[in-house]
Amino acid sequence: MRIATPLVVVAFVLALLSVSPEDAAAHCGGGGVNHGNSQVPPPPDDLDCDFVKDTVDNCPPIGYDDIRTRNPGQEDSDDDGIGDWCEADDDDDGIYDWTDHEIEYRSSRVKLDNCRLVKNPGQEDENPRNGVGDVCDFDTDRDGTFDNDDNCPLKENPDQADLDGDLFGDICDGDDDGDYSRDTVDNCPRYPNPDQLDADQDGVGAACDDNDTPPAQPAPTAIPTPSATVATTDRQPPRVTVSTRTSYRVAEVADGLIVRVRCSEACTAKADVTVSKAVARSVRLRGTTVVGTGTARTEGATSTYAFVRFDSRVRARLLRRSRTVLTLRVAATDPAGNVRRETEQLVLRLG
Repeated sequence: MRIATPLVVVAFVLALLSVSPEDAAAHCGGGGVNHGNSQVPPPPDDLDCDFVKDTVDNCPPIGYDDIRTRNPGQEDSDDDGIGDWCEADDDDDGIYDWTDHEIEYRSSRVKLDNCRLVKNPGQEDENPRNGVGDVCDFDTDRDGTFDNDDNCPLKENPDQADLDGDLFGDICDGDDDGDYSRDTVDNCPRYPNPDQLDADQDGVGAACDDNDTPPAQPAPTAIPTPSATVATTDRQPPRVTVSTRTSYRVAEVADGLIVRVRCSEACTAKADVTVSKAVARSVRLRGTTVVGTGTARTEGATSTYAFVRFDSRVRARLLRRSRTVLTLRVAATDPAGNVRRETEQLVLRLG
């Protein structure tokens, strides 16, 4: 297979830096990390979901999805400012790490450099059967997987368990379920629930608490493949459940609201947050009472999350108010065009 040239590598890195947030969000935010039947969009300033802001990430998002440039450790073996995860030659020894296909997608993990993180231009390998160069032929954590292929090379994990499929083993992944809540504070660390809903306040999230009130959502099931055509006789709008808290502190929603939406079939949900006309005048809105919008989409009978972002022009003024009543309106549309609308009243308070 043809090896990527340095010009191709440079072009690839420039492509990483040129993707607009809108394009990235369209791919990564459209579904997020797929955990069974739950699809979680990423935060707006971390589109590859690695807990490193895109503006300082040494392997910024490329817009395909949220894990292909996800590198929370920010490893940079040759100190050139480009993260190992998106560089063609991590140790700068003149031997490319991956085929040109692997540089872009890293799907089948076919290696070229037999010691990716340590310089060895001669590729010496006294035990060629294992394909690991002599200078890095070791297994630091002694779990039976060589460091070059170990998804957690410093902690023993022979099963290589990786719940969220981000190529970082659970034992050394601070966010096993990939819902952007660290395991140390996540009230349901093995099931994605960025809203952290806990109706009975027992410290266990509703997503994994069978005794929570209202009842927890059912366990993940396979996402049914939507039909290529929708029967013309479909006149029933989808059943929709909207879950969010009724009261928020300003500090909790500086970047927006997280709204859980469940549809009984494939649907596209549009969420709007509005205020009264009097509040709209006070925050200098003209001709509208909408202060925030967000969208979500499901591919079948499942749940997802909509991030509702506040209008940047009025956010500062809105968040300075001591108390504001908000109206959340969600309109869910199925493939046949049937619409179901749900409304919730929320309170935003300063302290």
